[in-house]
Amino acid sequence: MRKLLTALLFLAACGGARGTDASSASSPSNYHGPADPKKGDFPYELNPMIDLMNQSNYQGASDFLAQHLDQCKASQECVYDAEIIYYNWANAFENVGDWQGARKTLQDCLQALQGDATCTERLADLESRHHF
Repeated sequence: MRKLLTALLFLAACGGARGTDASSASSPSNYHGPADPKKGDFPYELNPMIDLMNQSNYQGASDFLAQHLDQCKASQECVYDAEIIYYNWANAFENVGDWQGARKTLQDCLQALQGDATCTERLADLESRHHF
């Protein structure tokens, strides 16, 4: 299950879930469709988090999330994007051996997304592997 989740998160982070062909890049509405505030939709046009993440600007993505947190929480799609950002940010720390940085990032995820199951599972896995 963990390998499947990791593969799906990696695919989404690489643009596979959104598509990277010219037609989807030229029209973000192909990805999300029109926003409907009544449904809690978070308009793609207002969501540069993935673009910032793809530039390895995790802090910028986190800052954007903090500014739009209530609106983002109303959209499962936006919450999923936020999970991917924190997951990849933590991986960036792990890749250089900074376990404390990875742990803090996942704790920040739990704080921002209030007990998100994906962040909870990822933090528990990290802590079990490194015996914090």
